[in-house]
Amino acid sequence: MKIVFVVSSLTAGGAERVISIMANYWVRNEDDVTIITMDNEVNDFYVLDKRIKRVSMDMMKKSRTVFSALKNNVFRLIKLRKVINENEPEVVISFIHRMNVIVLMATIGMLVPVVVSERTDTRQHPIGYVWESLRRWFYPRAKSVVVQTESMSEWAEEFLPLSKISVIPNPVLEYCENDSKLSHEYDFKTPFIVAMGRLAPAKGFDLLIKAFAKRDIKECSLVILGDGSERDYLQGLAQEQGVGPEVYFPGNINKPGEILKHAKMYVLSSRFEGFPNALLEAMSCGLPVISFDCPSGPREIIRDGVNGLLVPHMDIDELAHAINYLMKNEKTCERLGDSARGVVKKYSLTNIMGKWEEVIR
Repeated sequence: MKIVFVVSSLTAGGAERVISIMANYWVRNEDDVTIITMDNEVNDFYVLDKRIKRVSMDMMKKSRTVFSALKNNVFRLIKLRKVINENEPEVVISFIHRMNVIVLMATIGMLVPVVVSERTDTRQHPIGYVWESLRRWFYPRAKSVVVQTESMSEWAEEFLPLSKISVIPNPVLEYCENDSKLSHEYDFKTPFIVAMGRLAPAKGFDLLIKAFAKRDIKECSLVILGDGSERDYLQGLAQEQGVGPEVYFPGNINKPGEILKHAKMYVLSSRFEGFPNALLEAMSCGLPVISFDCPSGPREIIRDGVNGLLVPHMDIDELAHAINYLMKNEKTCERLGDSARGVVKKYSLTNIMGKWEEVIR
């Protein structure tokens, strides 16, 4: 099958990671795969199979006025339509709200079926009146709308027929198999707690730093993997909370498993999620996990007290209490970590890609 993906970029991010995983999977199964991005491919973070056709439109420049934004989007629509036509796909798969709308507009009158996928909790992530109106106007044109959780399916049912909605969570990759020592380049104070994601307000790392500052066991550190706009703020907050030397920011890591497998525990402190890839990856490594019971995703993955701990949403004191509890209870850590590995079977690449194939075939 000839499959074309469209996404803004392949920079470090959850949606971009999932597209790279899907594309690599299908091309290994001898499908013809193309990935189109608005961004330049020099900014790509994820490694793609050499058989994947990579098309960079290099049209990510910012618009200074409403008129220039309108003009730029018209140019994007025209060029995107041309590129899609040239690749003659049997199906187009688009990720992320605004890009989804642009793809649906660009393919008006074309016979190719379009599948669009929402990658966050839209109820917590407003995109503005105009884009929201366009989303509700154009999404019914899609052959299928893929969301990641049952709660997001309820949102989609507000303006889409049930037959067009598919719930497909993210796959988890196993990459924590060997027990090699932690690389010398990562000089973390051990034991260490790990978290991972974009350094952005939605991920709630400010809440995590404040909870970490309340820990009872001082001989430990916090490692936050990822990069983003809040790096300077979070580093300053760690200093303000008196934990600056114990909080590390290694940036984006291509193989986070090298760090995850050596951590004491994983903590997800997000204000909201779409479907937390990083949480699954940590659990696949056999890490005990703690997560805010945020919308949406964690409650569909974690069975509280069985394969992880859920704490009340944005409750810093309860998060600190859970961290302290696991730090002092090694047997509980082992039990939760052993149970956490069960996500590998439920969210395996084969199972999840089977759901995608049901949609597109």
